[in-house]
Amino acid sequence: MVFTHEASVGLPLSAIHLDEWLFNLSEKDYKASARGHRAVGTNGGSQFDGMVNVESMAGALIIQHYPTELLEANHIRLFSERSRAYLMHLLPFHLQVGWEMQVSSVSAEESRLRCTIDVRNPIWVRCVGLFNATNYWIRRHLIEETKGFAHDLTRKGLDRAA
Repeated sequence: MVFTHEASVGLPLSAIHLDEWLFNLSEKDYKASARGHRAVGTNGGSQFDGMVNVESMAGALIIQHYPTELLEANHIRLFSERSRAYLMHLLPFHLQVGWEMQVSSVSAEESRLRCTIDVRNPIWVRCVGLFNATNYWIRRHLIEETKGFAHDLTRKGLDRAA
């Protein structure tokens, strides 16, 4: 299931470097961007190979190992082939998760951040998800984190300009 949300970034497109921002994102800033965020780490040093993040949403604890598929200043795509999750924080299962972020220009002073996640759960998890409104909780989390990431991008861009 694919979910997308967009949020405003109070910076011109030329001032945004998603690649630098994401791979220098502190755990404190990651946690501040959404209530379900638990931990984040990056791989590869200056040549970013990917990241690991831990989230809690829709009644599951999810550990995602994201290798980088595309890394540009205005477009990032990561795909976790074998994320590990724990339904109700107890029952283990694997899923696949794609995560994509893009920024585009709105005006000379404003840009738009678009976050897309592609969640591929096993069939039994999709069936259970009908009873706990999994898609609602995933969408709600995506809205919150997209707004949180846009706020963090804006704050850091304004700090850098000052």
